[in-house]
Amino acid sequence: MANRRLSKEIRTIHHEVNGIYGHRRIKAELAAMGHACGRHRVARLMREAGLRVPSRKRWRLLSSSRHALPIAPNHLDRQFASDRVNRHWV
Repeated sequence: MANRRLSKEIRTIHHEVNGIYGHRRIKAELAAMGHACGRHRVARLMREAGLRVPSRKRWRLLSSSRHALPIAPNHLDRQFASDRVNRHWV
């Protein structure tokens, strides 16, 4: 009986946020409403109800390193020690 009530609350929250919240955020919302339950229980009830969350997009490299632009000259040549202050700026 408690699972049915909790599942109904989960569906309500899921639809209010347009299906963006996963089990962790929904658990936090339920805790704010006064329902005590674990995130694994929320995840199981979401899975049983068929509630899915869109996955995040994978990170992609947006710039290309295949170009003919010149590379900055190596003035220091890995000699990072300096004999006086403000001589080398990187």
